[in-house]
Amino acid sequence: MGETRFGKVGRFEAQLFSAFVSSCVSERERITYVQNFLIEFSNYSDLPRKKGAPRNEGCVLELNGLENLDPLCPEQVARLVKERLHTKYLKPNAKRERLAFIAEINRYFNL
Repeated sequence: MGETRFGKVGRFEAQLFSAFVSSCVSERERITYVQNFLIEFSNYSDLPRKKGAPRNEGCVLELNGLENLDPLCPEQVARLVKERLHTKYLKPNAKRERLAFIAEINRYFNL
């Protein structure tokens, strides 16, 4: 079986993220930026919601308290990407997309 739909979306989003970092973050700060992004991004929960439950401990409102997004703040960018994943209907699909995203970031930045 080839790449899944969600794997491709994650890979393409990682390519977009990589292009942003390469063009907007200074070369000496790039690895630190990406590492800080991945630290924040890694606490995303793949736990599915129990049937009938409105949410679980994995359903975090990532953007609470954030009025404006600073794209040069890797933690805020990671919170935005995590919030977008929370809006997916099925956690397994979000997980496939997240794992493809992380794999592509690691490949691009040789982490």
